[in-house]
Amino acid sequence: MRVVGIDPGFSGALACIDPVTDEVIGLEDMPTGYSGDVKVVCPLSIYGLLKRWQPDVIILEKVGPRHTDKRSSMWKFAQGYGAVIAACQLYANRPSLHLVAPGVWKVPFGLILGAGVTDADKKRASLEMARQIFPDVAGEQLKRQMDDGRAEALLVAAYYQRALAAADEMEVI
Repeated sequence: MRVVGIDPGFSGALACIDPVTDEVIGLEDMPTGYSGDVKVVCPLSIYGLLKRWQPDVIILEKVGPRHTDKRSSMWKFAQGYGAVIAACQLYANRPSLHLVAPGVWKVPFGLILGAGVTDADKKRASLEMARQIFPDVAGEQLKRQMDDGRAEALLVAAYYQRALAAADEMEVI
């Protein structure tokens, strides 16, 4: 079985794993390009990765705007999130596409949530957990602080095995 986890956004990533053995089949930063001088998520590249990896299940982190985001950045993020969903739905004739909120998938891993915790602390915790679960890629693909998108994509995919008993916590689209 193959599961793809997706951490959306320009600094996000896609990860394909075998959830039983935690073998990493593929790990890629979010494919992006430019439309004029505007950075955009590339849905065709996402679709190509899904086609190459042939997942049985896709799990996408369900996110939305934060009240601290500016309107223009919210708009760019929404466009990218929509592109990710579109690419997954185009491929989803075979696997299931599930949405899972960060507050749900992070709990089984004991990751930091709540007020007073900085984004840097949250990213560091995700990286440390992903390095523990996926030591084969820890040294090369999870070595930098900016690899937190890769770490979270891996953890979103790994959540699948841990969530089989709690399937009602994932929204299927």
